[in-house]
Order: sequence, then C-alpha cells, then structure tokens
Amino acid sequence: MIKAICNIKKTRKNKISDYLSAYLQMIVENMQSNASEDFRHKEALMHAFGLLNLHMAATSDYQENAVGMLANFVFPELTSENGFMRARASWIYGQFSQFEFKDQDHLRAVLDALYKNLEHTDLPVRVNSAIALIKMLDQEAAVEFIRPGLSVVIKIYLKLIDDIDYDELIESLKKIVDVFEDEIGPHAYNLCEKLGEAFLRLNDQKKANQAGGAELDVDAETSLSCEGLMTAIRRILQSINGKFPELYPQLEQVLQQPIYETLIDIETTSTDEGLTCLAELLYHQNGVSQTMWNFFQHITDSIMSDKGILDQFINPAFVVIINIMNKDPISFTTVQFQNSQGQT
Repeated sequence: MIKAICNIKKTRKNKISDYLSAYLQMIVENMQSNASEDFRHKEALMHAFGLLNLHMAATSDYQENAVGMLANFVFPELTSENGFMRARASWIYGQFSQFEFKDQDHLRAVLDALYKNLEHTDLPVRVNSAIALIKMLDQEAAVEFIRPGLSVVIKIYLKLIDDIDYDELIESLKKIVDVFEDEIGPHAYNLCEKLGEAFLRLNDQKKANQAGGAELDVDAETSLSCEGLMTAIRRILQSINGKFPELYPQLEQVLQQPIYETLIDIETTSTDEGLTCLAELLYHQNGVSQTMWNFFQHITDSIMSDKGILDQFINPAFVVIINIMNKDPISFTTVQFQNSQGQT
C-alpha cells in the first residue's frame, strides 16, 4: 500500500511524489530518534526503506540521498549482534545495488562486511548477504573485490543451495557465470553437479505436489526453480565453450538424469534448455558415447511415436540429431535399437 501511495503524483510532470518525500522524512526522523528498544521497530523502517528503491531511482538527488541513508542507518547493522538486523541490512544493500556509490570507502566496507557475513551462523544472514554481494557486481569495485575469492564464493553458494531451495540464489549463480565467464571453467563440474542435484530434487517435489493435489501457486514456484536451474546449467556449458575437453565426459555423466527428466514430461518448462545442454555436450566431444546414443533413441522414439513432448522443440531436437550424425556418420546409418517389445 505504501508503495502505491508513494506513486501518486499531483501532475505528470512530477517525477517524485510528495507522499514519497514525506514518507522518507518520517523514516529518517524515526531512525534518528531511535527511541524504541524493540529492534523490530527499526527493522520495519529499514524494510519500508528498502521497498522504495525503485521510487528513489527516479532522480540523481534521491539516489544520492538513498546512499546517504544507507551509510548512516543501514551500514552499522551489517555487523549487528542481532541476526535479524544483519539479514535486513544485507537485503537492503541488494535492493540499492545499482545506485552510484561515490564514496568508494563506503562501498569497499560494505563489500567486506557482506563477504564476512557469508560465514555467519544464521542462515538468513548468509543467504541475504550472498544475494546482496552478487547484486553488487553492478559496481566495478565489487567485481575486483570478489575475483580473488571467487572459488570461496562459489563453494559457499553451492552449500547454500544444498541448505535451501531459493530462486534468487540461482539467479545469483547465473550472474556469477555472466560476470566471471572466463574464470568459471575450473568450477564447471562442481556447479553442474550441484545444480543437477537441485534440479532433480525440485523436480521430484513438483511431481509430489501434482500427485498430492497441491495448490497451483506452489507448483508454479517449483516449476520456476526447475527452469532456472536448467538455464544456469546451460549457461555454464556455454561459458566454458570447449575450453576444458577433459571435463565433458564427466559433465555428461552428472547431467544425464537431469537432462533426461526434461525430455519425458510434457508439462515441463525446461525441455528447450535440456536439448540445448545436450547439443553443447555433443558438440565439444570427438565421439558419441553410449549415453548420447540412448538420448538419440529417446528423441527419435518420442518424435516418431508422436508423444507430443517435443512437438514445440523440433528444431533443437534436430540440432542434437545432426550433431550425432556429424560426430559418427557410420554408426548413425547402421545403428539399431530395440523397442519396448524387444523388437529391433
């Protein structure tokens, strides 16, 4: 409701609502007074402030004021003894990550605090700090700050994904891949292994929700997570782009089941991504493994049997088939498979 009210402007020429100005003034005054001993009062004010990030992005003056409020009222809470306040402060910096930080000392201090919070005992602190730290990659200083500790950050992310299924963690991993594309290769196997395991876990949860008649919005949330995971896997495969040929047989093994799951469920939203991952794995290997021949049989049987799963994905399916044909043309013309009745 507050966000809606702060959008109300007297005229179209006004970039900033008078209500927004008044509300921000109220937040500042209450934070300055710090009269209440109950931390929840300040936490609520900080939460309200964080929700107004898009409103404050409207003008450079408001952006500068926002960064000033961060320094004065939010930054001290990054080292608070109260885990709730640490988590909220971390979340807020993620909300304002795209704003310009003219004071580079402030920015470096924030990055250092977020990095240290990755090892905090409280899971909400670790999660919010991890997400905020990667959102801060919009700042060049953050890229250079994280680069030396990239391996540590990736390991922490993989552990967090084990601890909690959360789409924003997956989005952060995709951003890591985007920003550090040239450095992601040594971590490709571990990333794909963990993301593949998470995909299977969430896919099983989705099936259980459907079988149990769970509410539609719960199932939709799971589907989104599954699609995000397979997209992250695809981006990792594309980022290494054949630079580590020895990895591909290993990647093929850890991704075999996750990719197969994208090709057997007509309701999945990840079929296109699964086929693209197959094409990437095939293209960067010299031959065709038995695993890939099994995928070839499954794809051709699905198309020929008119199962409907690949109807909208004929083009990416044929990219896989053409890759197999190019890699092993002799076997392609002579290969034989048995159907479910044992007939060749």
